[in-house]
Amino acid sequence: MTAQQQLNQLPDGSRAILEAAALLDQPFSVPLLIDLGFSADSLDPLFDNGILREPFPTGAEFTNSELRNELLSRMPWSKKRHFCEQVGELLREGRDTLDEAADFFCRAHRYGDARVCRVQAAKEACRSGQYTKAFSLLRRAIEIWPAGEDADKRSHALKEMARCARHARDLGAARLAWEEILATCRATGSTEGEVEAHNQLAEFSQLLGDHTAAISSLRKAAELRQRTGSALQAARQWFALASYLTSRIRVRDGLAALALASTRGGRKGRTRRPSF
Repeated sequence: MTAQQQLNQLPDGSRAILEAAALLDQPFSVPLLIDLGFSADSLDPLFDNGILREPFPTGAEFTNSELRNELLSRMPWSKKRHFCEQVGELLREGRDTLDEAADFFCRAHRYGDARVCRVQAAKEACRSGQYTKAFSLLRRAIEIWPAGEDADKRSHALKEMARCARHARDLGAARLAWEEILATCRATGSTEGEVEAHNQLAEFSQLLGDHTAAISSLRKAAELRQRTGSALQAARQWFALASYLTSRIRVRDGLAALALASTRGGRKGRTRRPSF
């Protein structure tokens, strides 16, 4: 029997159940389908007639994938969206199903709820030491998070993303997260955040062996402090650069940066910048 013939023979009640089942990932959870308001008794004829099969206890899937595809193709977009909203609301109640809830909220175009679920799921992953998973969840949250929306929360999520990457020993990913934080701080005009981002980028670049990038980031932080910070703040930042340069056996440039640190500590006059 073709998928079209099977559809034509379905009573309305069975069709509604199968439409819901078709929207769930395959194989789907039978308890979830029941929690969505369908009775176990109404599922019996679907199993008895071979439309659904049970690959494992509590799970089910379509015997004929063409029938599922036919159901999905005929279903109105609004019906799919509303059902995905319903599934998302149900799944967000469980700690272990927050990521699944986020996927359904995305399908329902409720991206704000999807972000909240993924950030919460990342927190749960961190609590159990699953930093790689937490990083992935936060990255997926950032992908659907516009830069100008809840900028402080977005920056915090990016910092958590960098922290998780560091714990997972993925230093390249941590540096990429701080590059995104730097771009956000520049867009929002956060000078303090920009200085912090430069310093963090310098640290991760050093750990990655990219000393040219580390020096560049420290220099940019020092120049920014010189333009916008106090004399003491500027001096400390130039001293950080001087320390790094001397540790890299670049004594002349290190002494030049140290001279700037001394000058910044005493006054904010004009001083010749080193050549690094």
